[in-house]
Amino acid sequence: MSRSLTSDDIIRALNAVLRDPVDRSYPLPPYETPSKWAGVCEQALRDMAARGMFALRDPAGTSLAKILLRAARSEVAPSLASVPGKVRMLGGLIRNLNDPGRINQGQKGTCAVTSLESFLAERQPAEYARLVSTLMAPGGTVTLASGATMRRDESALVWSRTEAWRSPVSRLFQVAAMERAYPDLDYRNTIDAHFQAGNAADGSINTGTGIDLKAFDTLLQELTGQEWETLSRASAQAAATLARLGLDISGVANLERDGWQIVTRSLAAGDGVFVTLNTGDLEIDLDPEQFPYVLPHKVRVLSFDDGADRVFYEDPLDPTESWIPGVETKVEDDCGRCSMSRADFCRLMDELSYLPAHYQPHTSAPAE
Repeated sequence: MSRSLTSDDIIRALNAVLRDPVDRSYPLPPYETPSKWAGVCEQALRDMAARGMFALRDPAGTSLAKILLRAARSEVAPSLASVPGKVRMLGGLIRNLNDPGRINQGQKGTCAVTSLESFLAERQPAEYARLVSTLMAPGGTVTLASGATMRRDESALVWSRTEAWRSPVSRLFQVAAMERAYPDLDYRNTIDAHFQAGNAADGSINTGTGIDLKAFDTLLQELTGQEWETLSRASAQAAATLARLGLDISGVANLERDGWQIVTRSLAAGDGVFVTLNTGDLEIDLDPEQFPYVLPHKVRVLSFDDGADRVFYEDPLDPTESWIPGVETKVEDDCGRCSMSRADFCRLMDELSYLPAHYQPHTSAPAE
């Protein structure tokens, strides 16, 4: 009978691949060097082993160790083999698993799917590894928790300035997720926009970047296999109209009345909660060739400090300085963890995605 693999066995097997040369044509962030790549990846593996991550399983029961070992032994798609290469893809996946905070959107309008990516890497690491490793395999098509399929959507990963320091692994996942969000549209990463068939010069019409709340909710459910609920400022306005007509809306969730309570109950239970921040039409005057740092912007809420009355959230931009107009925010670290006051957060909260258990219906006051 063959013995079970130990953590050291797993690390040695993965390191045998990660010690190969790192591709230089897809730039590394300025603070990283190819010579340090293998050492950084090995330390990430040792950190994961110390936290018992190798034993974590995807919904089908496959361990993270088995998923990573299978990826190490398998070929990547021919279009990825040279740039960025198997070493860069496998190592990037391992590093994202060890530190989901490093996941970012670069200078693309992919904040919503980036929030989903970091959530999966943090909360469902084996499933995240399965999704990414399947996307980078020759077939490039992966079945999601819902039974839907998501496909690799780029034939080659060519770096440009607007990628900034988004990793090739995150680019692979985010582009596939953007394509999945609107199955009837074509997402083009170079332009960072969805296109629909039309009579434009190239036979298509640019419909813009980003995804709306409905598409986000559908994608969230497909990726996690869970049912989620949504609230928005628009739905709160509709509820107010019903109330003015004399209808009882006490049992209907309302963003303005219930949003903060849902956020705090979600956090207390350790569950995920996603918020779209928006200030309406206010914009920032920046170089138009840069990523448009304007709201709305999707973030994942991390925690709330009662004493400081501050909300901590994961900003997928990984900003280095405060950028939200009219609001004083604090950049807490170099991996996108930021904070703002509760008052500002509630004022900017435009959309909310949460698990339904965290809404507690109000009861109507008794008639006098």
